[in-house]
Amino acid sequence: MLIKICGICNPRDAETAVAAGTDLLGFIFVEGTPRVLNSSQCGWIRNLKGAATVGVFRDSTLDRILEIRA
Repeated sequence: MLIKICGICNPRDAETAVAAGTDLLGFIFVEGTPRVLNSSQCGWIRNLKGAATVGVFRDSTLDRILEIRA
């Protein structure tokens, strides 16, 4: 069984989730939602170790998704 926690907003929460055994960390990139991250806020995600990362997008262009991924 895989465990995913979605709506991670900061490195501390991500590290806590990984330490608790989370397999997947979800990050929200949907404008207008309470836990949305923008591209300038997500650089730290690339440095996470111990869990796979998942992005949640709605009505985003491929260019926007690739911008976040870069």
